[in-house]
Amino acid sequence: MANFNQTDDAALLGTIIATEAVEKLKANLVLAKLVTRQFEREIPQNKTVSVPKYGAPTIGEKTAGSPASYSNMTITTEDISLEKHFIWQTVVEDTLSVTTRQRVVENVSSQVSLYMAEAIENYIATTIVGGVGGTIGTYGTAVTPSGIAILAQNFNTEKAPITYPRNLIISPKGQHDLYEDNVYRQSYSIGGTEVIRDGRLVPLFGVNLYMSQIVPLSGANYRGVSFIEPAVALVTAPLPMDTTPSVSSSTYIDPDTGLSIRVQMWYDPDYKGKAMSFEILCGCAILRSEWVYEYKH
Repeated sequence: MANFNQTDDAALLGTIIATEAVEKLKANLVLAKLVTRQFEREIPQNKTVSVPKYGAPTIGEKTAGSPASYSNMTITTEDISLEKHFIWQTVVEDTLSVTTRQRVVENVSSQVSLYMAEAIENYIATTIVGGVGGTIGTYGTAVTPSGIAILAQNFNTEKAPITYPRNLIISPKGQHDLYEDNVYRQSYSIGGTEVIRDGRLVPLFGVNLYMSQIVPLSGANYRGVSFIEPAVALVTAPLPMDTTPSVSSSTYIDPDTGLSIRVQMWYDPDYKGKAMSFEILCGCAILRSEWVYEYKH
């Protein structure tokens, strides 16, 4: 069940808008769905979340007739700061249209969610390329099946757990490169007519492929990113609600992803209209750089 918080009945509209916004936000995210997610129910002290990192246990052998020996597993933590506070704020003079027309509410939440998602994706991608453990490909060249095969080999060399999907996010140009590649076309055609019709990317050599329109750039070149889930973490926490009587404050927390949006509304006497804000608090960090790669193209 979703988690709703509201200061009073007047916050109901804000709750509805926040709910709509989170649902639309989830639909526009790519990277945020693939990384490790941890969320807090309230903002921790110093805005820092400690995410556990598990080391490799030592597996021994038991000799018959002898007691088994104990072995420790090293567990460390990665402190991730909730350093990003994304906000969109505006004033609506036609207050009636916002409070009484469902279509207006949907359109506002859809647009805000789209650009909030872009801000979050940019933040995650920039964090990833800043802490990669290796690179594949060359700037200015095409994404190829042979390059993806090398990427798969690198994951295996670094003993990335095969229980986690290997993910590669490439640019629209990289997607087009694969569409034009004869080797990829053979794999592509196996997916069936719906794959060709919808323009989906199919896995190759055990690597799941995704296209993102906001892959980081290096000049005019693209910095695709590849990782497995436990290598990158995204942490979130709901912003506290304003208890000022004149401010209607609502928060919606998605139970699946932990993503939360705070929506606040108040009357701005200077602008003679209803002020409205959408806010998200989050942080991202690399946990295992040896399982993170950049695919240059």
